[in-house]
Amino acid sequence: MIAVLPSYAIPDQSFFEQFVSVTVPHTDMYADNTESFSKMIRLIEDFSMNTPVTAVKNKLSELSQLTYNWDGYGASAIPERVIKNSYKFIDTLFSEDCALYLSPEDITPTPYGSIVMDLISVYGLVSLEIGKTQIGFFTEYEDGENFDSDGEDTDFRSIPDALKKAIDLLYGREIRSAC
Repeated sequence: MIAVLPSYAIPDQSFFEQFVSVTVPHTDMYADNTESFSKMIRLIEDFSMNTPVTAVKNKLSELSQLTYNWDGYGASAIPERVIKNSYKFIDTLFSEDCALYLSPEDITPTPYGSIVMDLISVYGLVSLEIGKTQIGFFTEYEDGENFDSDGEDTDFRSIPDALKKAIDLLYGREIRSAC
């Protein structure tokens, strides 16, 4: 049987940066064994490339490669601006600890050039759509108390208030000041 850790149990990028900053400067302990030092560095790099943030950004990178008609039905390519907005928004979600339930499989392109991200928890779903200048969302909570936003202008470096509320309800928390 293989155990699979949930994404929130995997150390984030800051963990690895702190680990390297504490460990790597002490290279004198590896002076006699550079092969061991090299193996340790490769292990840290390999492990850090598999963090939740990296996996999600890798998915966005894949979506950026889609060209016109990627679905065989005339779908638009994803504009570079939408990809950049998605990167900014992912950084905001993860920096504010709001994306515990976002996995690469929950990020999909739309045929008209936007990106959908589905945040899922035991309380339901918040499905958000990122476009060139706006972000919209709808909710499907287990309790049926749903709401939505057709689209709100944003800089993608902050989370609009209605979306903050939706995410907090998704995670079963009162509205926090951090997210």
